Amino acid sequence: MKVFKVSNACNACGECLLATNLLTETPKGFATPAPGRYIEANELAQAENLVRQCPVGALSIVDHSSTSAKGRDGLKQLATILENRMKAVQIPNVSYKEVEFKEPDYHVEHQWVDEYKKRYPSYDKACNAGKEQFRIVYWNHMKDFVANILVQYKSKVLRKYYDLSDPQYTYYGQIGSQMTAILEEIKAEAHSLSGSVLSFPQDFSQFRPEEDSNFKKELKDEYEKYIGSVDYVKAICDGFERYNSTLSVDFRYDKGFYAEECGEMEVKSLFGTSWRTAYRMDGVNEAGKRLIDALLAALSYPQGYHIVYRAIDDLSEENLNQMILKKYRELVDKEIAKKIETFKKVIE
Repeated sequence: MKVFKVSNACNACGECLLATNLLTETPKGFATPAPGRYIEANELAQAENLVRQCPVGALSIVDHSSTSAKGRDGLKQLATILENRMKAVQIPNVSYKEVEFKEPDYHVEHQWVDEYKKRYPSYDKACNAGKEQFRIVYWNHMKDFVANILVQYKSKVLRKYYDLSDPQYTYYGQIGSQMTAILEEIKAEAHSLSGSVLSFPQDFSQFRPEEDSNFKKELKDEYEKYIGSVDYVKAICDGFERYNSTLSVDFRYDKGFYAEECGEMEVKSLFGTSWRTAYRMDGVNEAGKRLIDALLAALSYPQGYHIVYRAIDDLSEENLNQMILKKYRELVDKEIAKKIETFKKVIE
């Protein structure tokens, strides 16, 4: 069959795209042969004219066929070629790098303690007030911080493996695009060999085995269950609290606050009024920042904080490769078999 060929000389002027639907546009604006189309006899004159009119000489017409046989023999060979090409498409494992949890990529929005708001008549009272504020604003919200970080991780890293709402940008969409291109090309060749008398189902070129209802439910359940689940968040936070309890007082995240002199203040008592050195709490927000940084590190490397639980990227890699992709490959094999069966019925 005859098809357009576009060379690297194409400058994306777009003139040919306006003149024919035998060409389509790449994401960068260059012309490329339209998937599943070939130049029929009644289109040849127009196609040759487009080749002559291309301002940079980027277009040419070439003969493209997967088989040298003609007629029914050629169609039978196409069925075998279709099967071989589809089975040759690689379904790669998810690498650790693709699901890696990178601490600098995540930020937690939280309340800040106003350390200047109140003055205290002694160093100890200011320190104790700082400790109390730290517990209220930071320590008591550890689970919220961890859950927030995991929501970000799921959205940034895992969505394309579990969320099928935008098929074009999923992991499976990449495989489907390759399969669709093969199906469209072989279908076009079959039409060319048969003189366009074959009638394929409208959805023949679509390849989305991940739309299987059981698989979609499993994706949803896994997405909600093992990453960001209540149990996972609790395990991380409980482990971190145990780790904190093993530290010396000066290094514990909920201890060791200090105060800073901030002038004098009037103090009234039964014995009258006196003036004392005033103090404000200090270091509370800095300690809160260290806590959040430590939680990020604990998610990345829980063993370093004596947390008996897997890092989230290790869990993601294992779950995707050993469970999700294993089932997806089974669905792909079944879908390929269906496409081959459909093709053979059409060409009979």
